[in-house]
Amino acid sequence: MKTLDFLIVGAMKAGTSSLAYILGNHKDIHIPAKEIFYFSDTKNYNKGIEWYHNHFDWRHKIQGEKTATYHYLPGCADKIYSYNPDIKLIWIFRNPVDRSYSQYWHAQKQGIEPRSFKRAIDDELNGNTKNLWNLYLKRSLYFEQVDHYLKYFNKDQLYFMTFEDLLTDATKEIDKLLAFLNADKYDGFEIAKKPKNVTNISAYPKSLYKIRNVMGQSKLFRLIKYFLQKREEGYVPMEPDDKLSLENYFREPNRKLADIINLDLSKWE
Repeated sequence: MKTLDFLIVGAMKAGTSSLAYILGNHKDIHIPAKEIFYFSDTKNYNKGIEWYHNHFDWRHKIQGEKTATYHYLPGCADKIYSYNPDIKLIWIFRNPVDRSYSQYWHAQKQGIEPRSFKRAIDDELNGNTKNLWNLYLKRSLYFEQVDHYLKYFNKDQLYFMTFEDLLTDATKEIDKLLAFLNADKYDGFEIAKKPKNVTNISAYPKSLYKIRNVMGQSKLFRLIKYFLQKREEGYVPMEPDDKLSLENYFREPNRKLADIINLDLSKWE
C-alpha cells in the first residue's frame, strides 16, 4: 500500500499554509488544499485509511499533507508512526512570543476568546484555562513537542525551519527543504486564476490571481515573500511589559529547542 511521504505538522500561525502552498505548486508534489485532521480528529481517523487516501492525487511522485494540529494534540505521533514509521515530518517554527500573540488574535476573530491578552496569559500561567484551544503559551513550547516526537521517530526524519528564515531567504530555505524531500529545485512557477493549494484563499490579494507564468526562482520567491510578510489585520501592538514577560518565559524553552534541533534561534532574543 502506498503511504504519504511527508507531513507538515506545525506550528499553527507560523507559516504552515504558505509553506504548503509553495510545496504544493512543485511539479512533483501533491498537497491537498485543506487540512484533513486525520491523525488529530478521532471522527476522521475512524473513517479509515481509504477515506484518508482519497484526498490525494497519487499521480504525483511525492505526497504530503499539512495539518498544524499534529505537532500539538495528544495521540498524533503514535498514530502517524503506526501509519508510516518512515514518514518525513516538517516543522516550521516562529518566535513563540509572536506566534502566541497571533494565535490569540486568531481566537478573537473566531469568537472563542473574550478576554484581553494579558488576562488570557495570566489565566493560562495560573492553570485557570481549561479550553485546549485557548492555551497560547503551551502551544509555543516547541521543545516539548519535538521531544515527544523523538520518542517515535529518528531525528533524521524530522526537518526544522523557522518562519523568520523563510522570510529572510526563501530561495535558500525552500531549496534545502526540497533536498530533504528528494525533490528537484524549482525550474519555474505558474499561478493559476486562484491558488489551488491555499487553506484560506481570502488571505491572499486578488490581484495575485491574475499573474501568469512567473518563471525563475527570483521572481517566485519575491512573490512568496510578498504574501508571507502579510500580517493579520486588526492587531494592536503588544504591551511592552507583556512582551518582556513572555520573552523571559520562553528563554529557557527556546534554548532547549535550539540544542535539540541545531538551529540558531538567537533571532528570537
